[in-house]
Amino acid sequence: MTQLTLFVGREIFVGISSRTNMLGAQAVARAFPEYSTTIVKVYPPAIHLRDYINVVQPEVLVVSKSPAAQRTFKVETSLHSDRCCLQFI
Repeated sequence: MTQLTLFVGREIFVGISSRTNMLGAQAVARAFPEYSTTIVKVYPPAIHLRDYINVVQPEVLVVSKSPAAQRTFKVETSLHSDRCCLQFI
């Protein structure tokens, strides 16, 4: 489960891929009701959210420049553009 979730201090991101479905993501949200949970579609070839995006310090995410990572990331920034400072590797 650790490769499928990303905790950024006040929010949990859960990746949906061939490894985790919507029911699994909803189970994470129910298990941690005190935190906001955002479900993110992870585009191939990756199967883990952390293959593309990771936390380097509180409220700073590092996102790969690969096309699939950028596609995954664009979904996230459109939902939460005001929540994180983003740096690219």
